[in-house]
Amino acid sequence: MRTETPIYLQADTGSRGLALQIKGGENLVPVPITRKFQGGLNEAYKTSSLPQDFFDLSEGKMVSVTPSVDQYIDAQSPIYVPKTTPREAAEQYTQEIVKTVSGLLLVGGTKEQNAKARKNANVKSFGGDDLSRIIPVAAELAKPTDERSDVIRVVLGATDKMPLRGVTYITAALAYAENLQRMGIEPPQVQVVFPHNISARFNHMDRKLVDNQARTLIDVAQRYQAEYFPEIGNIVYLQDKNLEKNGDYRKDLIEARRILYKDAPPKLREQLERKGEKKDFRINSFYAAAHVPMHDLADQDVVEPYNDINQNTLMIPKPNVIISMGSQSEGLFYATRQFILNQRKGNHTAKTLQVYTRNDSPPYYMARGGDVALDDVVAGKNLREIPVAQNASQDLKYLYTVSSERGKNFGDFLQELKK
Repeated sequence: MRTETPIYLQADTGSRGLALQIKGGENLVPVPITRKFQGGLNEAYKTSSLPQDFFDLSEGKMVSVTPSVDQYIDAQSPIYVPKTTPREAAEQYTQEIVKTVSGLLLVGGTKEQNAKARKNANVKSFGGDDLSRIIPVAAELAKPTDERSDVIRVVLGATDKMPLRGVTYITAALAYAENLQRMGIEPPQVQVVFPHNISARFNHMDRKLVDNQARTLIDVAQRYQAEYFPEIGNIVYLQDKNLEKNGDYRKDLIEARRILYKDAPPKLREQLERKGEKKDFRINSFYAAAHVPMHDLADQDVVEPYNDINQNTLMIPKPNVIISMGSQSEGLFYATRQFILNQRKGNHTAKTLQVYTRNDSPPYYMARGGDVALDDVVAGKNLREIPVAQNASQDLKYLYTVSSERGKNFGDFLQELKK
């Protein structure tokens, strides 16, 4: 017999925006939530790409649509509370959920405050499927800290030359966490993951070279966080674990790849074939499937502290909520993840939120047309003499502007990195 009772949160749209109303279970009196989201929750939905549109994308581009807010809020996913919960406690919990939805979508303040929050966190849009499940995600973050298991995760693939732009992923994640903290929400642990056991092997890269590049970024990122985000201390640098023969990580990866290889729709298969340099669906499907255990599966032990670096000895949770942040080119992999998850027979699926940054392309690969490498910075090269492609220039402008507004001029910070 269930000892919990459901609370249903339903969207109520009107001329003044979105409100949420709870409908209680058998022992709860319905409690209306009168608080309106300020400054454009509808805008957050409007700029979000829906997964069904991803199959029609030209490579690396996203399609923006204007869905109805109440259409994409999932009112059929109940939030459970103990049946003994007093009405006042249930009301307070739901008010926390509403506040947390605002924080997650960066719409909790005035129009100007929201615009600044999105700029600082470099946020462009959100994953459409995840928007429909935003309330269960918020409900987990609204729980007491000792009952939570949630992370903000950025993943950087293997590279033989790490750009300075790689720092933008760390900046975005820290600023996103800071915005939650500003709203009175304890931010999740920020996890910076280097899945070299998958990505270095997939790309047949020199593991020693790849690791050296990652360690350079970690060293810069640690100094960057201490300088510009000292109040966000819960950040860890991780790597994916080895694919042990009978381990869950390997089993989940094989299952995800089997689903994709066997049943992928023609348009998705075609786009994955064109991805990367290999142009081979057999190989690319393996890489795409690897996104599922990293971004979507709850309570999984797939990461561990990065080898041989000094960092805080923090507990690494097995998360049931994963907030993934990545560039706009992640859209194809997001669509792939949703397809695989809809076909999976297994459970332990995490509650997720995909946040797309304004990076046009992954900032851990050197941009075609010119880019600044971290090795250039550390070597003390004159960065003004290095040709920089337009998309890389946009990322660097974000990094310089947002960082310098927080305190030390970012150019001075870079000078201090010289060996």
